[in-house]
Amino acid sequence: MPKIKIKKLGENITARNLIDPKFKTMRISVNMIVPLRKEYAACNALLPSIISRVTKQYPDYRSLSRYLCSLYGASLSSGLAKIGDNQVLTVAASGISNKYAFEGEDVAKELTNLICSAVFDPLITDECVFPEESLHQERRQLLETIDANYNDKKSWAKRRALDIFYEGEPASVSRYGTRKSVRAVTHQSLIDAWVKLMRECTIELFVSGDCDFDAVCHTFMSYLEFDREPVHLMNIIHLEPNGLKDVAETQDIAQSKLVMGFRTGVTQENSLATKLMSAVFGGTASSKLFMNVREKMSLCYYCGSRVTDVKGAMFVESGVQTKNIDAAREAILNQLQDMKDGKFTETDLHYAKLAMLNGYKSIGDSLYGMEVWYMNQVFNNNVYTPEEMAVLVDDITRIDVIEAARKVQLDTVYVLKGED
Repeated sequence: MPKIKIKKLGENITARNLIDPKFKTMRISVNMIVPLRKEYAACNALLPSIISRVTKQYPDYRSLSRYLCSLYGASLSSGLAKIGDNQVLTVAASGISNKYAFEGEDVAKELTNLICSAVFDPLITDECVFPEESLHQERRQLLETIDANYNDKKSWAKRRALDIFYEGEPASVSRYGTRKSVRAVTHQSLIDAWVKLMRECTIELFVSGDCDFDAVCHTFMSYLEFDREPVHLMNIIHLEPNGLKDVAETQDIAQSKLVMGFRTGVTQENSLATKLMSAVFGGTASSKLFMNVREKMSLCYYCGSRVTDVKGAMFVESGVQTKNIDAAREAILNQLQDMKDGKFTETDLHYAKLAMLNGYKSIGDSLYGMEVWYMNQVFNNNVYTPEEMAVLVDDITRIDVIEAARKVQLDTVYVLKGED
C-alpha cells in the first residue's frame, strides 16, 4: 500500500502525495470543492468537461490529442462528484513516469502545466466566452446523462428518495443540476461560474504514483496569481429523523422500487461500526437482507444497504413486485430489528469483516482508487490509510455492531410503484 504525504499550499489548498513505486504511471488531479447550490449546480457540472476539452496552447481537439499522444499516450480528463452537501469538480492528467520516457522528457512537468493551464487559464475567445462548440456538445452530453438517470428506474428511485430524505438541505440538489437549468446555461453564466469557482473553491491537489511531488506543487502554485476568498464547507447531519416521510409515486414500469432511508445517529468520524453493521445487515451476498428477504422469502429481485457516512445516513434499496411492496418493507424492518436484538451469528460478523477487508486491500490496485479513498475523507479530522482502517474494523466487536444498529431510525420510505 502507498504512503501518503500531505502539504498545505495555502488557504484551503491542500496537496496530497500518494507514493507507490509499483506504478509506472502517475496521475495529477485538481479537485475543486464548493457548496452544492441549486443556482450554480448546472454551470459547475459543465465546467470540468468544457475546460478540459481544449486549452489556450491547444485550442482544438486535434492539436490537444496530438500533444497528448506525443507524451506517450497521456490523457486529460474530467469528473464530477457529490460529497455530502458539496460538489466536487475534477480535472485530471495521467501519463507514464519520467523514468520511462525514451528521450528523457519531463512528462510530469508537461502534464502539470497542461492541467494548470486548463483549470486556471482556460481558453476564452475574444468575445469573452468559452468556445461555442464545447458548450454545445457538453450541454448535450449532460442532458443525455440526466435523461439516462431518469430512464434507469433504480437510479431514479434513489434520486427521488434523496430529494425527500434531504429536503431543505444542499444534498437534495443533483450534482448535474436540472434539465431546465442546464438548458439555461449561457456563455456569460459559465464565465461567471468559473470566476466564482476560482475565488471560492477549496482545492485538493492529488499527485499519485511515481512523480516528483515538490516540483508539481511548485508549478501548481505559480498559476495561483488571483485573489481567493474560499467559502466554508460543511455537511448538515441530522442524527435523528423529524417524523416519517412516506411517499409513493406511480410509473409504467414492470418492477417497483422501494428505497428506505435511515438516520444512523452518528457522524462520519464515528461511523465504522455502523458500516460494519450495514455490511452484516445488507452489504454482502451473505447478509441478512440478501439471505432472508431475497433468497428465503423471495420478496425482492435485489435488496441491499449502504451507509452514506458523511451525512449520517443509511439507505436500503430493493426491486420488488408491486404486490410485495408492503411485505418487503415489513421484512426489511424485521431484519433491522434482529440486528438491534443481536440476532446474528459470529459467522455473519466474520464474513462481513472479510468483505470489508478485501475491499480495503483492493484500493491500492489503481491510482484513481487511492485518490477516491482519500477524497472521501477530506472532511475528517483524522485521515486513515486503508491498512489502518482494516485494523480498526477487525477490532470491532459484536456489542459495537448491536449498539450501532440500535441508533438507526427510519426516516424516509419512497416507493416507485409499477402499475398493476
